[in-house]
Amino acid sequence: MDAAKVKLTGLSLWMPRVIPSPESSTKLLMFISGKKEMQAPIQQVKYFDKVFANNTDMSWDITQFRKTDRPRHVFVAFRLRDKEGDQGKNNTLFDPCAVTDISLTVNGERHPRFPYSVDFANNQVGRPYRDLLNYRGIDNKYDSGMLITKSDFLSRYPVYHFDLKRMPEAVMTAQLLFSSGLG
Repeated sequence: MDAAKVKLTGLSLWMPRVIPSPESSTKLLMFISGKKEMQAPIQQVKYFDKVFANNTDMSWDITQFRKTDRPRHVFVAFRLRDKEGDQGKNNTLFDPCAVTDISLTVNGERHPRFPYSVDFANNQVGRPYRDLLNYRGIDNKYDSGMLITKSDFLSRYPVYHFDLKRMPEAVMTAQLLFSSGLG
């Protein structure tokens, strides 16, 4: 297969126009005219990459965290290595990798308390899918907000979300534990 070529002849940026209500507009103008400082949260993103052999039970020591940069949310997604450098394969999609159960252990405490048990072949992914949607505050509106349908989760974006907001501040070590049917 010949290498794909992309030629961009134009690029545009679309931004929605938001018109505040008269009440909100007044509040905004008062805030702007007061020249007050506004506190904005900063999110830090860390990316970890690991190559696993074709074992069935694997663990991964992620890193050590200081109190000031402990994670609040951990997202785990798997991608098969055969997609790297191959233009014929879409490496923006994640792979289920035959994961059968997965959990994150932080300071000896497992998250979730009972590991996610999944079976992608039989569409049994309810808990991790629900928790990914709950990250954005969607609750039971499964096909809105994050715009990842259950079908997308099963076939394109199997992303595991671990909510660590309620963990004690002194998070020092984390370990990802998962089992896979690959072997």
